[in-house]
Amino acid sequence: MVLEVKELKRFIKMEKIIKNWKKEIENDKIPPEPFKPEIIEIDGKYYLVFSTTDKQTGVDHYEISETKNKNKENWQKEENPYLLTDQSLKSFIKVKAVDKARNERIETIYPSQITLKIRMWQIILVSVLFFAILTLLYLWLRKFIKSQKP
Repeated sequence: MVLEVKELKRFIKMEKIIKNWKKEIENDKIPPEPFKPEIIEIDGKYYLVFSTTDKQTGVDHYEISETKNKNKENWQKEENPYLLTDQSLKSFIKVKAVDKARNERIETIYPSQITLKIRMWQIILVSVLFFAILTLLYLWLRKFIKSQKP
């Protein structure tokens, strides 16, 4: 009999917790916080990394859409980090964060943002190489001119 009373109290306590959680979910009208998905390169492959928080019920899951057409969406539930299907980085990449109350926040990476970031590194690298070559050429010419003087 004592065991049954303890189990009944535990059941009532769990029922209250569930009821409170349901109210919390019903009252959650705020989507997850804004976030910024990033593309990183690991071993020659591009991955998408993303993370956000939800102040009320918490983030339930993430969905990814990779399409060449910005008006088309192909949502799939995915984990972080996500290996990009389009390794040429020419797709619109959308990340949807869904909280436990099913509120959503969608962030988008446009192909131009990706190529601009890659081009920036290429420009920096070419600039550094160009100035290194100019410096070496200057030093060589200076040495050459000094060796020509009697």
